[in-house]
Amino acid sequence: MKISFWALVMSCLFFLSGFEIVHAESMVAVQAVGVESNESQAVESAKRQAVEKILARFLAPSKDPNSDFQKISARYREFVGGFEITKKQKSNGKISIYSKVQVDAEKIQSTVQSLGKSAQELNEDLEACFLIRVVGSNDNARVYRSCNDSFQRMGFRVVNSDEVLTQIDGDSSSEKFFDRLTQLVYQDFPEITMAVIGEIEVEKSGEDGANSIVHLRAIDMLSRRVIADFQETYRARGSNSDESIMLVLDKSAKNSSETLADKSINYFRKEGSR
Repeated sequence: MKISFWALVMSCLFFLSGFEIVHAESMVAVQAVGVESNESQAVESAKRQAVEKILARFLAPSKDPNSDFQKISARYREFVGGFEITKKQKSNGKISIYSKVQVDAEKIQSTVQSLGKSAQELNEDLEACFLIRVVGSNDNARVYRSCNDSFQRMGFRVVNSDEVLTQIDGDSSSEKFFDRLTQLVYQDFPEITMAVIGEIEVEKSGEDGANSIVHLRAIDMLSRRVIADFQETYRARGSNSDESIMLVLDKSAKNSSETLADKSINYFRKEGSR
């Protein structure tokens, strides 16, 4: 069936129970872009951006120059290994350097821990990316509202991420879709600590009915552990097929997002108490 749209939700979780950091890989390849007035400055900017993406796994981001985040960020050269320029672009007197940076995530983790911070102080604002592919309907706003409401009630802060959306292959099968997005987020967006990946497929059933198939997974991207796997089918009947599609979308998005939000919070609370 032809894919008619994508619904993308980015969510950030704030809670006070803390988080136990999973042991980091040593060297991680990070995509970063530096935009400055000359090439050498753009290269340094890209390196620092890459380090900050990894640092955000272990320490709450802050723009305060006196914060631990900025103090460690200023030492970015200590954590950079290989550096590869993949593209250069000039525009309006600025040069953009697109790059792949090798970052020592294990060293960053050790540096954060050496500050003597407790697990409760680390990563108080876990970031979670929700990528939901919808097949068979154009009403992505309805799915977005349901997911947004469910996760906000559980303490999530919702933001968008077009950068992930532009790199998604919309024609892949469900399993390839899961695998592709998991790998994409893990490799290219290391600042994302949790992702919910999956699809909702809807279709008309007769003149006044509609069916849906929902399959979503919540994944801890630090350990690549599946937090919860939600699979369900739904039916709805309205005054006509369009109303039935609307009703089954509401039911699918509401039930799946509420279940995954609840299980994700319980998961991170359990991790933080260890």
